[in-house]
Amino acid sequence: MRCVLEVLNVVMRFSTWGFTTYRWIRKREEFLLFLSLALWIDSLAALAQKPILENLGLNPEAKVLVPLLSLLAVVEGILLLATSLCLHERLRSTSGQILIILTAVSGSAYVLLATLFGTPPCS
Repeated sequence: MRCVLEVLNVVMRFSTWGFTTYRWIRKREEFLLFLSLALWIDSLAALAQKPILENLGLNPEAKVLVPLLSLLAVVEGILLLATSLCLHERLRSTSGQILIILTAVSGSAYVLLATLFGTPPCS
C-alpha cells in the first residue's frame, strides 16, 4: 500500500509540473517559467524516494543521496524565491537580485560544507 502511495505521489508531482509547463507555454507569464522549473526539480527529487528506487531496482546508499537531495532543495528554493519576487515585481530590482545571489551562495556553500564535514542529515 505504501508503495502505491509513493508512486501516486510521483505521478501527481509530474502531472503538476506538466500542467504548469503547459500553462507557461500558453500564457508566457514569466513567473510560470520559474515555477515550472521548481516543480521539475521537485519531481526529480520525488524519484529519489527509497520505495521508488527499490521498485526501479536501484539501491543507492543514503549518504550518496543526501547531498544530491540537499542541492536539489536549494535549487528549488531559489526558483521558488524567484517566482515570488517575479509575482511581486521585484525580481528586476537590485535588492531582489542580491537576495537571489545570497540565497544561491549561502545555500550551496552550506550543502558543500555539510557534505565535506560529514554532518548527518536532519531528521
